[in-house]
Amino acid sequence: KLKALAIELGIENKVHFTGRILNTDLPKLLQQSNIYISMPITEGVSASLFEAMATNCYPIVSDIAGNQSWIEHKKNGQLIPIDDYIKLGEALIWSFKNTDHRKKAVIQNRKFVEKNVDYSINMKIISNKYHQLIESSKAG
Repeated sequence: KLKALAIELGIENKVHFTGRILNTDLPKLLQQSNIYISMPITEGVSASLFEAMATNCYPIVSDIAGNQSWIEHKKNGQLIPIDDYIKLGEALIWSFKNTDHRKKAVIQNRKFVEKNVDYSINMKIISNKYHQLIESSKAG
């Protein structure tokens, strides 16, 4: 249905239906993109959102708790009500009209991910906290 719709709308040369993508291939595809769209109805912390933020994609995502922790609407991305394709379309148009905003958000997101979402750094912090808890329980 979606492929037929793309043809009907005359955008079949601008839309690529990739199917399932290997995790190892995702960063390369994200680097070739300007915008990351993800519209799940439920989700926790999204690794693909962080990957998109790290590879200079402007995130447009569903307004759910897992995304609200990382995206501030029209600050570093956009939050769209679940199943609201009209708001999604408006967000896409807005993001293309506001190129300077989008570029600033992308830079901000990259810096945020480098600082806060580095696995090796965060695992050291978690490990240190874990050992502090163990030591404090031994002392008590």
